Amino acid sequence: MKLRYSYLSSKWVKRLIGTCIVIAIFFFLGRRLYIDWQELKDYDWHVQPFWLGLSFAFLILWWVALSLGWSFLLHRLKVNLSFKMGFKFWAISQLGRYLPGKFWHILGRAYFCAEEDIEKSVTVASALLEIALMTIAAGLIFLLALPLMTSAHSLDIVFYILVIPLGLVSIHPLLFSRAFSFAAKKLRATEVQLDLSYLKMLSFVGIHATLWLVCGLAFFLFVNSIHRISWNEFFPVTATYAIAWIMGLLSVFAPGGLGVREGALGVLLTNYMPAPIAIVVALLSRIWFVGAEILCAAVAWRL
Repeated sequence: MKLRYSYLSSKWVKRLIGTCIVIAIFFFLGRRLYIDWQELKDYDWHVQPFWLGLSFAFLILWWVALSLGWSFLLHRLKVNLSFKMGFKFWAISQLGRYLPGKFWHILGRAYFCAEEDIEKSVTVASALLEIALMTIAAGLIFLLALPLMTSAHSLDIVFYILVIPLGLVSIHPLLFSRAFSFAAKKLRATEVQLDLSYLKMLSFVGIHATLWLVCGLAFFLFVNSIHRISWNEFFPVTATYAIAWIMGLLSVFAPGGLGVREGALGVLLTNYMPAPIAIVVALLSRIWFVGAEILCAAVAWRL
């Protein structure tokens, strides 16, 4: 009984700390907007409906492609689930990311898949594999874009010579399988044997990196619907959104990465626009993104 009480107390303390962090992030974002209110008032606000609509279309495309990617991972784990049902389970369960706790979207998928006689351990393993591939691909894009986001262009070649071999080593099946098993044990998930060759790992990371480029295009068009930036900034802006999205995903205290993603974007986007405009874009991007999530979930529910 005492152990149970201690566990619950620890759980609520962590949740309270997480809530305070999220509130603090939004407080500092709001404070910055208050300080720069005059600049916001003087800014020539012109939303471009065409770019906004096109950005939303590419965001939907990315969301659907991610669900298909997860279905494909299930197939690699020798599970037969149609892409239609894969999209349905994936899109609906993704809304669980906004519930307190970090893994409701994974448990949601496990629940839906269990109704199709798919073992929960396999579903959890596929979701963890998906998160790992998304994180690796986002990190790779961010590292490749990092020299373009700084003034140290003279170090570009040296940087790439160091980063590319490290990236290739990190996704070797031997290292990846051990890291995957460690993460599964930490999450108390039944271990699933990953039968992935190095070539398959490279292809999976390449596919998810390509998907990040689609997402980056959607975000780049969204930004341009509010504030004009050059196409030369496409890759750095893509990397900015990818790393901010992953930071939100991995932040265990913030449901749906709420606050964390916006805080990271508000800081990183100042490389391309004034700080108050960057904060507004970051906050509006959450509404833009949630709209796509709800639309996909609504369509999936009708399937």
